[in-house]
Parts: sequence; C-alpha cells; structure tokens
Amino acid sequence: MANRGNVEKVQMDDWDDSLTPGDKSDNCDQEAAYERGIKGGTFWDSDNKETPWDPYGKEVLLKSPTTKMYRWKGMSKINALKKMGRWIEE
Repeated sequence: MANRGNVEKVQMDDWDDSLTPGDKSDNCDQEAAYERGIKGGTFWDSDNKETPWDPYGKEVLLKSPTTKMYRWKGMSKINALKKMGRWIEE
C-alpha cells in the first residue's frame, strides 16, 4: 500500500456513503473490509456478541487496505501494448 511511489492510492466509500456523503462516484462494496474488521479486533466475540468497536464505522474503511483503489501512474495499458507491438486494431 505504501511501498510504490508510482502507484496512486484512492480511498473508496461504502454503499451508505459513510465517508463522502453526496458523492456516489466512489461508492462500492466494502463487505470484505467489514467482515475482517480492524487488525486485532473481530466482528463477533466468543459469546457471539458484537465487539465494542463499530464494525461498519469510518475507522474500518480508513484503515483497511482492501477499501482502496490502487492505480498505476505510468503509461496506460493500451499505450504499453502498442509500444510492444501487441495491440491489434480491427
């Protein structure tokens, strides 16, 4: 997540618009992040009760690497394929 300077990290929101109310362009499914929660915490404890932290809160979205979109800042794939001579136009 932080080791590549040529990769841009973009925070994505959940379907409920928790991080960026009114901006639907960054909304996507965050089920994996909500199921895994925050490292060191779990969604359900041994008695099948919710843990004290909010499993659907902003903290989970902001800390989880699975709630990010990673975009390479380099050449587009199409341009890279053209440069290699592997792009076929019909």
